[in-house]
Formats: sequence, C-alpha cells, structure tokens
Amino acid sequence: MVAPVKTAISLISLLLCLSLGLPAQAQADSAPYVVGAILSLSGPDAGFGNSQRDTLLMLQSEINRKGGINGHPLNVIIEDDHSINSQAVKAVKKLIEQDRVRALIGSTGTGSTLSVIPFATTGQTPLVSLASGAAITAGNKWVFRACPTDTMALNRILQQLHFDQSFKIGMLFEANAVGRSARDQLRTLAPRHKISIVTEEPVAEMATDVSDQLERIQRLGAQAIVFWGGITSSALVVKNIRQLNINLPLFLSSETGNDSFLALTGKMADGVKLAASKFLVRNELPLSDPQRTIMASFAGSFRTAFGREPDTSAIYASDALQIIVSAMKKAGVDSVALRNEIEKTTAFRGVTGTYNYTPNNHDGLPNDALVMITNERGRWRFHRK
Repeated sequence: MVAPVKTAISLISLLLCLSLGLPAQAQADSAPYVVGAILSLSGPDAGFGNSQRDTLLMLQSEINRKGGINGHPLNVIIEDDHSINSQAVKAVKKLIEQDRVRALIGSTGTGSTLSVIPFATTGQTPLVSLASGAAITAGNKWVFRACPTDTMALNRILQQLHFDQSFKIGMLFEANAVGRSARDQLRTLAPRHKISIVTEEPVAEMATDVSDQLERIQRLGAQAIVFWGGITSSALVVKNIRQLNINLPLFLSSETGNDSFLALTGKMADGVKLAASKFLVRNELPLSDPQRTIMASFAGSFRTAFGREPDTSAIYASDALQIIVSAMKKAGVDSVALRNEIEKTTAFRGVTGTYNYTPNNHDGLPNDALVMITNERGRWRFHRK
C-alpha cells in the first residue's frame, strides 16, 4: 500500500504545483509592454512637451481599451527633462536601469535628444526621436526619427527662395543645439541652390532684442531672412522686424507653426513663411488625399480628449508611439528584435506622413511631408507662389 500512497501524494503535489504556477504564468503572459518617454514638460520647450505627453497618454488609453498589444497592456512612463540636457540624462538612466523600458521616445529638443543617445545605445534600447537636428540619426543603428529633419525644412525653404529669386540671405540662429544644427546645414545646402549667406547672426536664448543683428542683415544687402529657433525667440525676431519696418521675407523654423507662436505675435506674424507639416493646412488638402482622413481623425480624437487643437509636436509623438507599437506586435519586446522590426517599417501611414525606414535611412519621411505655408490674418495657409 505504500507505493499507491506515494503515487497519490506525488500526483497531488504535481497538481498543486501546476495550480500555483498558473497565475504566475498568466501574469507573465499579460505583463505590460513598457515604453519610456523623455519629454520637456517644463522649461522653454514645455509647450511642445506637454502636447506630446497628452498625445502619448491618450493613445495609451485607446490602445489598452482595444486589448493592448497582443494581450499585453501598454504602459508609457513619462519623465520630464525640464528642457535641460543633464536632466534628460538622469531621465534616460532611470527609464533604462530602473523601469526596464523596452523602447524610448524623445526627447522634445535636439540638445536633450543628443544627450540621451549614448545611453540608449549602450543600453541597447531603441529610441524614436521627436527632434529635428540632423545629427540625431547619423550613423546610429538604435536611433530613429518620427518628425521632419531641419535638413528637409531648409531644403524646402531654399527651393522657395530660389524660385523667388532671393539669392542673398541673412541667417539668424538661436545659440543652442537646434540653431547651430540648422546653421551648419544651411552652410552646406545654400550653395546647391545658388544662394549665398551674407551673414550668420547668433541670438542668445534669453535675448530681449535682436535689432542690431537685423539691421546688419539689411545693411549687407540680404533679400530674405531665415531664423531658426524656438517660439519665444522667433516671436522676438518678428516683433523687431516690424518695429524696424524691415520689408524682407521672413522664413522661420517648422516649430513655430502653432498657436503659442501666434498668441505671442498676433497680426505681426502676417506673411511669415514656414516649411512645415501638411497637418497645419489639413483642411486645404484635397478630399482624395488619404493623409487628410488620417489627420482629421487624430485631430478629432485630440480635440475630444483635451478640448483644444493639437499642434505638430503632438503628431510626431503619435507617430513615434504607433511605430513602436506596430513593431512590438510583430517582434515582442526583445530589444534587438524590436530594433530590427522598427528598421523594417515600410509604408507606415502616420499622421505626419508615410514612413519608410531602411538600414541607411532612419529618418523615414519623404521630402513631400513638408510644404511651404504662410500666415494670413492669423491662419496658416498653403503658400501658393
């Protein structure tokens, strides 16, 4: 009788172990897929960062309501870099080392993004950037981008300048990473369009007047002005140009295409030109354009959730997260497999445009993702000249 008793005990033990193991296995099978985001929720870039945060949280809720990612809930952990590079470094270390995120989004600004890239690379964590600086994706297999580059924007502006026969330009640039990146790109690109730069004028981030720089640009015979910087400094340039009665075409960075800039400039922004996303003029797109439907859907969801219109920084955040989620559906959360799957992204219709990554192109967007727009009486319109 001993053997049957031992057999029964063994069977009971086995069943008990299996029953105890089921919840743990079930928990493992439905563990959250964790994505980290480094955003500027305070400081100079907060206007962009808060819009990006709202977008990520909205999409997280939508995705989880639909069952998550292959049955796994999505958990987006957001850290504020305060628009400071050193704080971005602290944030990325926490997300990788403590939170064990499987992918990263951010940062809002070029400088902060460049600061976190070495840690994303060392930690072998795919990073999808929201910033435009050309150097961000240069030669790094772990870094991708979900927004137009400053190279794309400047090329489009230079095409317009050549068409307008404005062959001599003066450049103002904010004395930070994004401004210097644009300055360096313009030096390379301008000669290809037979355009000369008569002067390059730095603008301090906390500047209160740029009249001297503007008067020097005018004195040197510039036919147009290009300024690359944030919303506050761009508004300052516009105000000083109007105060000095300088009647030269003004081209600004894509980031100024939002309500915050218009709130600071009002009627003074009339005539300002940008190379920016079609999203800003989505209601002017042909009804047959499939991008119009995607843009309208996102804008409607954002408006319902937050009671305001989204800006372009919001659509970049949307595209970044959706690209990661799409890759996770196919590759899971193994970092190498996930990176490889992101790199295979083709014909992905985001809000900004259609993304096609390759091993040699981690920027993804085509040049026609940007169009020339101009401000007319407080509204952004297609530039039709």
